[in-house]
Amino acid sequence: MNKMLIISVIFLGFGFEGFANDTLQFPIANGVIKYSKVDSMLYVHPNGIKIFTTTDYKILSCSQGKVAGIAKLKEESYVIAIESDKSYYYVYGSIDSVVVKKNQVVRIGQVLGLLNKKEGNEEFITFSVMRKGKILEAERFVRRKKI
Repeated sequence: MNKMLIISVIFLGFGFEGFANDTLQFPIANGVIKYSKVDSMLYVHPNGIKIFTTTDYKILSCSQGKVAGIAKLKEESYVIAIESDKSYYYVYGSIDSVVVKKNQVVRIGQVLGLLNKKEGNEEFITFSVMRKGKILEAERFVRRKKI
């Protein structure tokens, strides 16, 4: 079982009640969701999507809510889960440093963490949307240019 899924499930309950009606703030200001050139498929993380950036390394909250949990993974990266007032959980992974604390209330667009810029590399975060223990299609929740 994937580490991000295990961490995500720890934060949540079980069940499913459909998709959100609102489009969310995009988690990286200049990020994009990519499709593979070989098979036109999304670059999909097992539990969500990968959002790539080469210019902006601030990870932004896509929703108002409360920091439900922060976990450090063996790869020296972090996962942050935000619980919205509508009982959705937005899970951000592959974060290098965290600037929020557990139980902190966050607003839309607030910086949650940072990616460390690595010379010549394109960086990404993983982004998942969950409700009552079920992983939802994250791409349906964010609207942004896709390449």
